[in-house]
Parts: sequence; C-alpha cells; structure tokens
Amino acid sequence: MKPKFFIRLFAGCCAVLLQHASGQTVDGTFNLPANESVNAVAIQRNGKIVLGGRFTSIDGTPRARIARLNANGTLDVGFNPGASASVECLFLQEDGKLLLGGFFTAVGGQARNRAARLNPDGTLDPALSLVVNNGVFAIAADRSGRVV
Repeated sequence: MKPKFFIRLFAGCCAVLLQHASGQTVDGTFNLPANESVNAVAIQRNGKIVLGGRFTSIDGTPRARIARLNANGTLDVGFNPGASASVECLFLQEDGKLLLGGFFTAVGGQARNRAARLNPDGTLDPALSLVVNNGVFAIAADRSGRVV
C-alpha cells in the first residue's frame, strides 16, 4: 500500500510528515525548513516530492521557488529548475511531466509567462509555451494532454 502524506504549511517552514499506512507511525524528522511559504506539493511516482512556493531556500540551500525532496525527505540536489517568482500550483501529468502555474515570468532561465511544464528530471519542456496575463492558481491537463 502506498504511504499517505500529510502537509503542514506555516510561515517560514514546511513540515512534511510521512505516515506509513502499515504501522500508522509519523516520521517527525521529515522536516526541511523553507525560508518562505510553500504553496503547492506534488508527489512523483518514484516517491520524490516537488514543492512550489515563494521560498528561495530549503534547509539553507538556495532553491528559487521550486524544489524536490527525495522520498526520505532530503533535498534532491540534482533538481533545481528555478522560477523567477512564486509558484502557486503544481500538477503531475500521467507521463510524469509537471505543470506549474504562478506569477513567474521565467523558469529554468527561459521566458515562461505564469505557466510552464517540466520534464521529470526538472528540465523545461519547450513543447509547452503558454502566455497567461495574470497569476495562475490552479492548473491541470485532460486525458488528451490539453492544459486547462
């Protein structure tokens, strides 16, 4: 059975608690401080956890508003796409790609107006290039891959 994840968000810190369905125990050590808010969370099939928000560092390591944690709660140092402003929402597509929305105008150093898509490794997917005039607070895709 897959583990259940519970998220506590509060000013300056994100605590992600992992509750194992088998033993119903809570891992209180699964806690990495963010220096600003975490607004969105997505859990990838490999158990890695993507965070989006207003933060610029996780546990003292620079991360520009998007970061990924390993399944054990440590920061995934190989994932660092960066966004120019806040990431307000995340959506994991069936193919493992990650949609993000917010107030940013660049992701991974490339122009993206408030909506972007990342490949599973964190690189920017150039196939999606939307121009949105205002902040994006919710994002999804239908079964055919159309972004809504």
